[in-house]
Amino acid sequence: MVKVIVKWNKNVYKDIEIDDFKTGADLKKKLQELTNVPVDRQKVMGLGGLLKDDQILSDLKIKIGQTVQLLGSADSLPEPPKEKTVFAEDVTGNEESLGFYPNGLVNLGNTCYLNAAVQTLKVVPELRTALKEYTPPSSGNDLEQKITASLRDTFKDLDDNGKNSVTPDRFLQAFRSAYPQFAEKSRTEFGEIYAQQDADEFISKLLFSIGPKLQVTESSSSDQKKSITDKLFSGQFQVSIKNTESAEEPIKTEQEGFHKLSCYINQQTSNLNYGLEQSMQETIEKNSPTLNRNALYMKTSKISKLPPYLLVNFVRFEWKNRDKTKAKILRDVKFPTTLDVYDYCTDDYKKTLDVTREALRKQKEEAILKKKSDVVEPEEKKMKMDVDVQSVSLLEGDDTAWYELSAVITHKGRTSNSGHYVGWVKDDNKRWLKYDDDEVSEVSQEEVKKLSGGGDWHTAYLLLYKRMNEAP
Repeated sequence: MVKVIVKWNKNVYKDIEIDDFKTGADLKKKLQELTNVPVDRQKVMGLGGLLKDDQILSDLKIKIGQTVQLLGSADSLPEPPKEKTVFAEDVTGNEESLGFYPNGLVNLGNTCYLNAAVQTLKVVPELRTALKEYTPPSSGNDLEQKITASLRDTFKDLDDNGKNSVTPDRFLQAFRSAYPQFAEKSRTEFGEIYAQQDADEFISKLLFSIGPKLQVTESSSSDQKKSITDKLFSGQFQVSIKNTESAEEPIKTEQEGFHKLSCYINQQTSNLNYGLEQSMQETIEKNSPTLNRNALYMKTSKISKLPPYLLVNFVRFEWKNRDKTKAKILRDVKFPTTLDVYDYCTDDYKKTLDVTREALRKQKEEAILKKKSDVVEPEEKKMKMDVDVQSVSLLEGDDTAWYELSAVITHKGRTSNSGHYVGWVKDDNKRWLKYDDDEVSEVSQEEVKKLSGGGDWHTAYLLLYKRMNEAP
Protein backbone atom coordinates (compact mmCIF):
# COMPACT_ATOMS: atom_id res chain seq x y z
CA MET A 1 0.00 0.00 0.00
CA VAL A 2 1.39 3.40 -1.04
CA LYS A 3 0.31 6.12 1.37
CA VAL A 4 0.93 9.83 0.86
CA ILE A 5 0.60 12.99 2.93
CA VAL A 6 -1.72 15.74 1.69
CA LYS A 7 -1.17 19.34 2.79
CA TRP A 8 -3.90 21.94 2.35
CA ASN A 9 -3.45 25.38 3.91
CA LYS A 10 -2.48 24.58 7.52
CA ASN A 11 -4.12 21.17 7.48
CA VAL A 12 -2.24 17.90 7.04
CA TYR A 13 -3.93 14.63 6.04
CA LYS A 14 -1.76 11.58 6.58
CA ASP A 15 -2.01 8.00 5.31
CA ILE A 16 -4.01 8.68 2.13
CA GLU A 17 -3.87 5.35 0.27
CA ILE A 18 -3.20 6.09 -3.41
CA ASP A 19 -3.94 2.48 -4.36
CA ASP A 20 -7.61 3.15 -3.59
CA PHE A 21 -7.88 5.50 -6.58
CA LYS A 22 -7.49 4.82 -10.29
CA THR A 23 -7.38 8.34 -11.77
CA GLY A 24 -6.66 11.88 -10.71
CA ALA A 25 -10.39 12.58 -10.72
CA ASP A 26 -10.94 9.79 -8.18
CA LEU A 27 -8.32 11.23 -5.85
CA LYS A 28 -9.84 14.70 -6.15
CA LYS A 29 -13.25 13.38 -5.11
CA LYS A 30 -11.65 11.99 -1.95
CA LEU A 31 -9.91 15.31 -1.29
CA GLN A 32 -13.25 17.08 -1.65
CA GLU A 33 -14.68 14.83 1.09
CA LEU A 34 -11.76 15.71 3.36
CA THR A 35 -11.46 19.43 2.69
CA ASN A 36 -14.76 20.54 1.16
CA VAL A 37 -12.79 22.04 -1.76
CA PRO A 38 -14.88 21.45 -4.93
CA VAL A 39 -13.17 19.26 -7.53
CA ASP A 40 -13.33 21.96 -10.21
CA ARG A 41 -11.46 24.35 -7.92
CA GLN A 42 -8.68 21.96 -6.93
CA LYS A 43 -5.06 22.19 -8.06
CA VAL A 44 -3.08 19.15 -6.93
CA MET A 45 0.73 19.27 -7.15
CA GLY A 46 3.57 17.06 -6.01
CA LEU A 47 2.89 13.99 -8.15
CA GLY A 48 4.91 15.18 -11.14
CA GLY A 49 3.38 18.52 -12.10
CA LEU A 50 -0.26 19.61 -12.01
CA LEU A 51 -2.47 16.52 -11.60
CA LYS A 52 -4.93 16.01 -14.46
CA ASP A 53 -8.30 14.32 -14.05
CA ASP A 54 -7.51 11.58 -16.57
CA GLN A 55 -4.08 10.79 -15.13
CA ILE A 56 -3.70 7.07 -14.28
CA LEU A 57 -2.18 7.14 -10.80
CA SER A 58 -0.50 3.73 -11.13
CA ASP A 59 1.59 5.15 -13.98
CA LEU A 60 3.20 7.65 -11.61
CA LYS A 61 6.26 6.80 -9.55
CA ILE A 62 4.75 7.68 -6.18
CA LYS A 63 6.84 7.02 -3.09
CA ILE A 64 5.55 6.01 0.32
CA GLY A 65 5.18 9.11 2.49
CA GLN A 66 5.39 11.49 -0.47
CA THR A 67 3.91 14.94 0.19
CA VAL A 68 1.12 16.23 -2.04
CA GLN A 69 0.04 19.88 -2.07
CA LEU A 70 -3.62 20.82 -2.55
CA LEU A 71 -4.51 24.36 -3.60
CA GLY A 72 -8.05 25.65 -3.64
CA SER A 73 -10.64 27.46 -1.55
CA ALA A 74 -13.33 25.65 0.41
CA ASP A 75 -15.40 28.80 0.78
CA SER A 76 -18.95 28.10 -0.29
CA LEU A 77 -19.82 29.67 -3.60
CA PRO A 78 -22.75 32.12 -3.64
CA GLU A 79 -25.96 30.71 -4.94
CA PRO A 80 -26.95 32.12 -8.32
CA PRO A 81 -29.66 34.78 -8.11
CA LYS A 82 -33.16 33.75 -8.98
CA GLU A 83 -33.90 35.19 -12.38
CA LYS A 84 -36.79 35.04 -14.75
CA THR A 85 -36.52 32.71 -17.73
CA VAL A 86 -34.32 34.16 -20.49
CA PHE A 87 -34.96 33.16 -24.08
CA ALA A 88 -32.24 32.87 -26.72
CA GLU A 89 -33.60 35.69 -28.86
CA ASP A 90 -33.42 38.01 -25.85
CA VAL A 91 -29.78 37.13 -25.22
CA THR A 92 -28.38 37.69 -28.71
CA GLY A 93 -26.11 40.73 -28.82
CA ASN A 94 -26.68 41.47 -25.15
CA GLU A 95 -24.84 38.69 -23.32
CA GLU A 96 -22.63 41.01 -21.25
CA SER A 97 -25.55 42.96 -19.77
CA LEU A 98 -27.05 39.71 -18.50
CA GLY A 99 -23.97 38.90 -16.40
CA PHE A 100 -22.21 36.48 -18.75
CA TYR A 101 -18.44 36.59 -18.41
CA PRO A 102 -15.72 35.84 -20.96
CA ASN A 103 -13.65 32.68 -20.78
CA GLY A 104 -10.72 32.32 -18.44
CA LEU A 105 -7.42 30.48 -18.96
CA VAL A 106 -6.47 27.26 -17.20
CA ASN A 107 -3.35 27.43 -15.03
CA LEU A 108 -0.97 24.76 -16.35
CA GLY A 109 1.33 24.93 -13.34
CA ASN A 110 2.65 28.37 -12.37
CA THR A 111 1.42 29.91 -15.64
CA CYS A 112 -0.65 32.65 -14.00
CA TYR A 113 1.85 35.21 -15.37
CA LEU A 114 0.94 34.10 -18.91
CA ASN A 115 -2.81 34.04 -18.24
CA ALA A 116 -2.86 37.55 -16.75
CA ALA A 117 -0.73 38.97 -19.58
CA VAL A 118 -2.76 37.37 -22.39
CA GLN A 119 -6.06 38.63 -20.95
CA THR A 120 -4.51 42.11 -20.63
CA LEU A 121 -3.28 42.24 -24.24
CA LYS A 122 -6.63 40.95 -25.47
CA VAL A 123 -8.22 44.23 -24.41
CA VAL A 124 -6.44 45.94 -27.35
CA PRO A 125 -8.89 45.69 -30.32
CA GLU A 126 -6.26 46.61 -32.93
CA LEU A 127 -4.12 43.67 -31.80
CA ARG A 128 -7.12 41.33 -31.81
CA THR A 129 -7.92 42.35 -35.39
CA ALA A 130 -4.34 41.91 -36.59
CA LEU A 131 -4.14 38.42 -35.06
CA LYS A 132 -7.52 37.44 -36.47
CA GLU A 133 -6.34 38.38 -39.98
CA TYR A 134 -2.97 36.66 -39.61
CA THR A 135 -2.40 33.76 -42.02
CA PRO A 136 0.97 31.99 -41.72
CA PRO A 137 2.84 31.45 -44.98
CA SER A 138 2.64 27.94 -46.41
CA SER A 139 6.43 27.68 -46.32
CA GLY A 140 8.43 28.10 -43.16
CA ASN A 141 7.62 27.13 -39.63
CA ASP A 142 9.78 29.35 -37.43
CA LEU A 143 9.15 29.83 -33.71
CA GLU A 144 7.82 33.40 -34.06
CA GLN A 145 5.28 32.09 -36.57
CA LYS A 146 4.21 29.34 -34.16
CA ILE A 147 3.86 31.81 -31.29
CA THR A 148 1.78 34.23 -33.39
CA ALA A 149 -0.49 31.54 -34.83
CA SER A 150 -1.07 29.85 -31.46
CA LEU A 151 -1.79 33.22 -29.77
CA ARG A 152 -4.31 33.91 -32.55
CA ASP A 153 -5.97 30.56 -31.85
CA THR A 154 -5.98 31.22 -28.10
CA PHE A 155 -7.73 34.56 -28.64
CA LYS A 156 -10.26 32.79 -30.87
CA ASP A 157 -10.92 30.14 -28.19
CA LEU A 158 -11.39 32.88 -25.59
CA ASP A 159 -14.12 34.37 -27.80
CA ASP A 160 -15.90 31.01 -28.09
CA ASN A 161 -19.09 31.38 -26.05
CA GLY A 162 -19.44 27.61 -25.83
CA LYS A 163 -16.44 27.26 -23.53
CA ASN A 164 -16.05 27.94 -19.82
CA SER A 165 -12.25 28.05 -19.85
CA VAL A 166 -9.42 27.69 -22.32
CA THR A 167 -6.27 25.59 -22.00
CA PRO A 168 -3.42 27.49 -23.73
CA ASP A 169 -1.17 24.42 -24.07
CA ARG A 170 -0.15 24.91 -27.74
CA PHE A 171 0.67 28.57 -27.16
CA LEU A 172 2.65 27.75 -24.00
CA GLN A 173 4.58 25.01 -25.80
CA ALA A 174 5.47 27.34 -28.69
CA PHE A 175 6.57 30.10 -26.34
CA ARG A 176 8.72 27.78 -24.22
CA SER A 177 10.36 26.42 -27.38
CA ALA A 178 11.40 29.96 -28.31
CA TYR A 179 12.35 30.93 -24.76
CA PRO A 180 13.60 27.86 -22.84
CA GLN A 181 14.06 29.85 -19.64
CA PHE A 182 10.26 29.87 -19.32
CA ALA A 183 10.38 26.07 -19.13
CA GLU A 184 12.72 26.04 -16.14
CA LYS A 185 11.66 23.95 -13.19
CA SER A 186 12.09 24.35 -9.46
CA ARG A 187 12.77 21.55 -7.03
CA THR A 188 10.37 21.68 -4.10
CA GLU A 189 9.25 19.37 -1.32
CA PHE A 190 6.44 18.34 -3.67
CA GLY A 191 8.81 17.39 -6.48
CA GLU A 192 9.85 19.30 -9.60
CA ILE A 193 7.36 21.90 -10.83
CA TYR A 194 7.54 24.64 -13.43
CA ALA A 195 9.04 27.79 -11.95
CA GLN A 196 7.10 31.02 -11.59
CA GLN A 197 8.04 33.64 -14.21
CA ASP A 198 7.89 37.41 -14.51
CA ALA A 199 4.79 38.82 -16.26
CA ASP A 200 6.62 41.96 -17.38
CA GLU A 201 9.41 39.94 -19.00
CA PHE A 202 6.83 37.66 -20.62
CA ILE A 203 4.94 40.54 -22.24
CA SER A 204 8.17 42.09 -23.54
CA LYS A 205 9.26 38.85 -25.20
CA LEU A 206 5.77 38.12 -26.54
CA LEU A 207 5.45 41.53 -28.24
CA PHE A 208 8.98 41.15 -29.63
CA SER A 209 8.03 37.75 -31.10
CA ILE A 210 4.70 38.57 -32.74
CA GLY A 211 5.74 42.03 -34.00
CA PRO A 212 7.63 40.86 -37.12
CA LYS A 213 4.65 38.70 -38.13
CA LEU A 214 2.01 41.43 -37.78
CA GLN A 215 2.93 44.26 -40.13
CA VAL A 216 0.82 47.34 -40.92
CA THR A 217 1.34 50.30 -43.25
CA GLU A 218 3.50 52.99 -41.69
CA SER A 219 1.23 55.84 -42.82
CA SER A 220 -1.37 56.72 -45.42
CA SER A 221 1.33 58.45 -47.51
CA SER A 222 3.80 55.58 -47.40
CA ASP A 223 3.88 51.94 -48.46
CA GLN A 224 6.44 51.05 -45.82
CA LYS A 225 5.44 48.42 -43.27
CA LYS A 226 5.93 48.57 -39.51
CA SER A 227 5.34 46.08 -36.72
CA ILE A 228 1.88 46.59 -35.23
CA THR A 229 3.32 46.11 -31.74
CA ASP A 230 5.66 49.05 -32.39
CA LYS A 231 2.76 51.12 -33.74
CA LEU A 232 0.62 50.32 -30.69
CA PHE A 233 3.10 50.33 -27.81
CA SER A 234 6.35 52.08 -28.86
CA GLY A 235 7.29 55.67 -28.07
CA GLN A 236 10.40 57.85 -28.27
CA PHE A 237 12.53 59.59 -25.67
CA GLN A 238 14.77 62.56 -26.31
CA VAL A 239 17.68 61.80 -24.00
CA SER A 240 20.29 64.31 -22.84
CA ILE A 241 23.46 63.11 -21.07
CA LYS A 242 25.44 65.70 -19.11
CA ASN A 243 28.81 65.17 -17.41
CA THR A 244 28.35 66.43 -13.84
CA GLU A 245 32.12 66.50 -13.25
CA SER A 246 33.15 68.54 -16.30
CA ALA A 247 31.45 71.71 -17.51
CA GLU A 248 33.65 71.65 -20.60
CA GLU A 249 32.21 68.42 -21.98
CA PRO A 250 29.25 69.15 -24.31
CA ILE A 251 25.83 67.72 -23.49
CA LYS A 252 25.02 64.76 -25.70
CA THR A 253 21.46 64.49 -27.06
CA GLU A 254 20.02 61.41 -28.77
CA GLN A 255 16.74 59.63 -29.53
CA GLU A 256 15.89 56.42 -27.67
CA GLY A 257 12.90 54.15 -28.17
CA PHE A 258 10.77 52.73 -25.35
CA HIS A 259 8.06 50.08 -25.09
CA LYS A 260 7.01 51.01 -21.55
CA LEU A 261 7.50 53.63 -18.88
CA SER A 262 9.01 52.71 -15.52
CA CYS A 263 7.84 53.88 -12.11
CA TYR A 264 10.78 53.90 -9.68
CA ILE A 265 9.87 53.33 -6.04
CA ASN A 266 11.75 54.73 -3.05
CA GLN A 267 10.84 55.97 0.42
CA GLN A 268 9.34 59.16 -1.01
CA THR A 269 7.26 57.53 -3.75
CA SER A 270 3.54 57.71 -2.95
CA ASN A 271 2.03 58.03 -6.41
CA LEU A 272 2.69 57.04 -10.03
CA ASN A 273 3.56 60.54 -11.23
CA TYR A 274 6.38 60.92 -8.71
CA GLY A 275 7.77 57.52 -9.67
CA LEU A 276 7.70 58.42 -13.37
CA GLU A 277 9.60 61.66 -12.68
CA GLN A 278 12.29 59.73 -10.81
CA SER A 279 12.71 57.25 -13.67
CA MET A 280 13.26 60.03 -16.22
CA GLN A 281 16.20 61.53 -14.41
CA GLU A 282 18.96 59.24 -13.19
CA THR A 283 22.67 59.28 -12.47
CA ILE A 284 24.84 56.91 -14.48
CA GLU A 285 28.56 56.18 -14.60
CA LYS A 286 30.40 56.05 -17.92
CA ASN A 287 33.76 56.83 -19.45
CA SER A 288 34.46 60.52 -20.00
CA PRO A 289 36.53 61.39 -23.10
CA THR A 290 37.24 64.78 -21.54
CA LEU A 291 38.50 63.51 -18.18
CA ASN A 292 39.97 60.24 -19.54
CA ARG A 293 38.30 58.24 -16.76
CA ASN A 294 34.88 57.12 -15.54
CA ALA A 295 32.66 59.97 -14.39
CA LEU A 296 29.11 60.56 -13.19
CA TYR A 297 26.58 61.75 -15.74
CA MET A 298 23.01 63.02 -15.38
CA LYS A 299 20.72 61.26 -17.86
CA THR A 300 17.46 63.15 -18.46
CA SER A 301 14.67 61.71 -20.63
CA LYS A 302 11.77 63.60 -22.18
CA ILE A 303 9.02 62.03 -24.29
CA SER A 304 9.17 63.08 -27.96
CA LYS A 305 6.53 60.62 -29.28
CA LEU A 306 3.74 58.77 -27.48
CA PRO A 307 2.11 55.44 -28.42
CA PRO A 308 -1.66 54.78 -28.56
CA TYR A 309 -1.28 52.31 -25.66
CA LEU A 310 1.05 53.03 -22.77
CA LEU A 311 2.51 50.22 -20.65
CA VAL A 312 3.77 51.25 -17.21
CA ASN A 313 5.89 48.98 -15.03
CA PHE A 314 6.21 49.42 -11.28
CA VAL A 315 9.85 48.59 -10.45
CA ARG A 316 8.89 46.59 -7.38
CA PHE A 317 11.62 43.93 -7.25
CA GLU A 318 15.16 44.49 -5.99
CA TRP A 319 18.00 42.01 -5.53
CA LYS A 320 18.77 40.96 -1.95
CA ASN A 321 22.27 39.49 -1.66
CA ARG A 322 21.60 37.99 1.74
CA ASP A 323 18.63 35.96 0.55
CA LYS A 324 19.85 35.57 -3.08
CA THR A 325 16.44 36.53 -4.40
CA LYS A 326 14.49 39.43 -5.88
CA ALA A 327 12.50 40.83 -2.98
CA LYS A 328 9.33 42.83 -3.50
CA ILE A 329 8.84 46.47 -2.49
CA LEU A 330 5.38 46.48 -0.94
CA ARG A 331 5.05 50.28 -0.67
CA ASP A 332 1.63 51.77 -1.45
CA VAL A 333 1.89 53.70 -4.74
CA LYS A 334 -1.37 55.24 -5.96
CA PHE A 335 -2.15 55.28 -9.68
CA PRO A 336 -4.84 57.31 -11.49
CA THR A 337 -7.58 55.98 -13.75
CA THR A 338 -6.92 59.01 -15.97
CA LEU A 339 -3.24 59.76 -16.61
CA ASP A 340 -1.78 62.92 -18.17
CA VAL A 341 1.88 62.62 -19.25
CA TYR A 342 2.06 66.09 -20.90
CA ASP A 343 4.59 67.38 -18.34
CA TYR A 344 7.08 64.63 -19.26
CA CYS A 345 7.22 65.64 -22.94
CA THR A 346 9.74 67.79 -24.83
CA ASP A 347 8.89 71.44 -25.47
CA ASP A 348 8.62 70.85 -29.23
CA TYR A 349 6.29 67.88 -28.74
CA LYS A 350 4.16 69.90 -26.32
CA LYS A 351 3.50 72.44 -29.07
CA THR A 352 2.06 69.66 -31.25
CA LEU A 353 0.01 68.29 -28.36
CA ASP A 354 -1.32 71.77 -27.48
CA VAL A 355 -3.12 72.06 -30.82
CA THR A 356 -5.01 68.78 -30.33
CA ARG A 357 -5.65 69.25 -26.61
CA GLU A 358 -7.05 72.75 -27.08
CA ALA A 359 -9.34 71.56 -29.88
CA LEU A 360 -10.64 68.69 -27.74
CA ARG A 361 -11.20 70.98 -24.74
CA LYS A 362 -13.20 73.36 -26.93
CA GLN A 363 -15.16 70.43 -28.38
CA LYS A 364 -16.03 69.24 -24.88
CA GLU A 365 -17.12 72.71 -23.75
CA GLU A 366 -19.37 73.04 -26.79
CA ALA A 367 -20.86 69.59 -26.14
CA ILE A 368 -21.65 70.54 -22.53
CA LEU A 369 -23.34 73.76 -23.61
CA LYS A 370 -25.28 71.93 -26.32
CA LYS A 371 -26.42 69.29 -23.86
CA LYS A 372 -27.80 71.96 -21.55
CA SER A 373 -29.75 73.66 -24.31
CA ASP A 374 -30.89 70.74 -26.43
CA VAL A 375 -33.57 68.17 -25.84
CA VAL A 376 -32.13 64.82 -24.69
CA GLU A 377 -31.38 62.63 -27.72
CA PRO A 378 -33.41 59.48 -28.31
CA GLU A 379 -31.81 56.44 -26.63
CA GLU A 380 -31.36 54.53 -29.89
CA LYS A 381 -29.40 57.43 -31.42
CA LYS A 382 -27.19 57.71 -28.35
CA MET A 383 -26.39 53.98 -28.47
CA LYS A 384 -25.44 54.25 -32.13
CA MET A 385 -23.03 57.11 -31.37
CA ASP A 386 -21.40 55.08 -28.58
CA VAL A 387 -20.75 52.20 -30.95
CA ASP A 388 -19.27 54.51 -33.58
CA VAL A 389 -16.84 56.01 -31.06
CA GLN A 390 -15.67 52.61 -29.85
CA SER A 391 -14.98 51.38 -33.38
CA VAL A 392 -12.38 54.08 -34.12
CA SER A 393 -8.90 52.54 -34.28
CA LEU A 394 -6.22 54.19 -32.17
CA LEU A 395 -3.76 53.51 -34.98
CA GLU A 396 -5.25 56.68 -36.45
CA GLY A 397 -5.73 60.05 -34.81
CA ASP A 398 -3.52 62.58 -33.03
CA ASP A 399 -1.66 62.16 -29.77
CA THR A 400 -3.21 63.82 -26.73
CA ALA A 401 -1.00 62.71 -23.78
CA TRP A 402 -4.28 61.84 -21.99
CA TYR A 403 -4.78 58.18 -21.13
CA GLU A 404 -7.43 56.10 -19.41
CA LEU A 405 -6.65 52.95 -17.44
CA SER A 406 -7.56 49.79 -19.35
CA ALA A 407 -5.89 46.95 -17.44
CA VAL A 408 -3.81 46.11 -14.38
CA ILE A 409 -1.62 43.07 -13.79
CA THR A 410 -1.13 42.44 -10.09
CA HIS A 411 1.32 40.28 -8.19
CA LYS A 412 0.58 38.74 -4.81
CA GLY A 413 3.60 37.46 -2.90
CA ARG A 414 6.99 38.52 -1.55
CA THR A 415 9.44 37.54 -4.31
CA SER A 416 9.53 37.58 -8.12
CA ASN A 417 10.00 33.80 -8.38
CA SER A 418 6.92 32.99 -6.30
CA GLY A 419 3.43 34.32 -5.71
CA HIS A 420 0.47 34.73 -8.02
CA TYR A 421 -0.45 37.03 -10.94
CA VAL A 422 -3.98 38.22 -11.74
CA GLY A 423 -5.30 40.36 -14.62
CA TRP A 424 -7.87 43.13 -14.00
CA VAL A 425 -9.30 44.30 -17.33
CA LYS A 426 -11.80 46.95 -18.40
CA ASP A 427 -13.79 45.40 -21.24
CA ASP A 428 -15.54 46.99 -24.23
CA ASN A 429 -18.67 47.48 -22.10
CA LYS A 430 -16.73 49.51 -19.48
CA ARG A 431 -16.95 46.69 -16.92
CA TRP A 432 -13.94 45.81 -14.79
CA LEU A 433 -13.34 42.04 -14.86
CA LYS A 434 -10.94 40.09 -12.67
CA TYR A 435 -9.17 37.26 -14.51
CA ASP A 436 -7.80 34.89 -11.87
CA ASP A 437 -6.74 32.11 -14.25
CA ASP A 438 -9.97 30.28 -15.18
CA GLU A 439 -12.08 32.16 -12.62
CA VAL A 440 -13.62 35.34 -14.03
CA SER A 441 -15.64 37.78 -11.95
CA GLU A 442 -16.81 41.38 -12.09
CA VAL A 443 -15.30 44.00 -9.78
CA SER A 444 -15.85 47.70 -9.20
CA GLN A 445 -13.46 50.48 -10.18
CA GLU A 446 -13.03 51.21 -6.48
CA GLU A 447 -11.66 47.69 -5.98
CA VAL A 448 -9.19 48.29 -8.81
CA LYS A 449 -7.98 51.50 -7.16
CA LYS A 450 -7.15 49.49 -4.03
CA LEU A 451 -4.50 47.50 -5.92
CA SER A 452 -1.86 50.13 -5.15
CA GLY A 453 0.10 48.03 -2.65
CA GLY A 454 1.10 48.46 0.97
CA GLY A 455 0.66 44.84 2.08
CA ASP A 456 0.37 41.23 0.97
CA TRP A 457 -2.79 41.83 -1.05
CA HIS A 458 -2.76 41.94 -4.87
CA THR A 459 -0.36 44.75 -5.82
CA ALA A 460 -0.22 46.58 -9.16
CA TYR A 461 2.86 45.55 -11.15
CA LEU A 462 1.95 46.48 -14.75
CA LEU A 463 -0.56 49.04 -15.98
CA LEU A 464 -2.00 49.40 -19.48
CA TYR A 465 -3.31 52.84 -20.42
CA LYS A 466 -5.30 53.64 -23.58
CA ARG A 467 -5.05 57.00 -25.34
CA MET A 468 -8.08 59.25 -24.86
CA ASN A 469 -9.46 61.00 -27.93
CA GLU A 470 -11.53 63.41 -25.89
CA ALA A 471 -10.72 65.84 -23.10
CA PRO A 472 -11.01 64.38 -19.58
